[in-house]
Amino acid sequence: MLGLKCCFMQSTLIGMSTLSPPAGRPPRNDATLKHTDLLGGFDYLYADYTKQTFPRHSHEEYLVGVIEDGVHDVWCRGEWWHASKNVIATLSPEETHHGGLGDADAWQQTIFYLPHEVVREAMDDPNSSYSFHQPFKHSPEIAGKLINLRSLLESNTERLLLEQEVLQTVGSVFETLSDAKVTENTSCLLYTSPSPRD
Repeated sequence: MLGLKCCFMQSTLIGMSTLSPPAGRPPRNDATLKHTDLLGGFDYLYADYTKQTFPRHSHEEYLVGVIEDGVHDVWCRGEWWHASKNVIATLSPEETHHGGLGDADAWQQTIFYLPHEVVREAMDDPNSSYSFHQPFKHSPEIAGKLINLRSLLESNTERLLLEQEVLQTVGSVFETLSDAKVTENTSCLLYTSPSPRD
């Protein structure tokens, strides 16, 4: 386990200061990793990459992210995934992956690194672990929720409202994209883990 939040592998041109920059968007790799203590705490990242690559690594937490623009190519589960705008990344803890720029000039992404405890609270199930059928899925609706959540976390929104938004957004992601089973019960939906019953 490498447990990397982000790895920066940048090439530098030495002794070539007389070269003029290429036409178009200048190369940049801007990433901001932040921490919130809401619901026991978790990290989140906003990044704008043009020349970024990530070596093979995994995370201790669930990784839930959204490609906001551009294209990010990621190797995961033995194949390459081409993640473009509004694609949601969902990786389980310890799931190995690596990647970099796809066929666009850049990509922007928001990623949340969610501990089991935050996910279990959002799913109202203190004993479950979840996995995902696909590590990447196009979903403009969830993309909007994740981008909104990052914006709210960076605002001066009241703590209770932020906690509610985190729980609703994380719950929505896991209800929609994880292996959580949904069982209808006369007046409500119950979410249960896929583990065998006693």
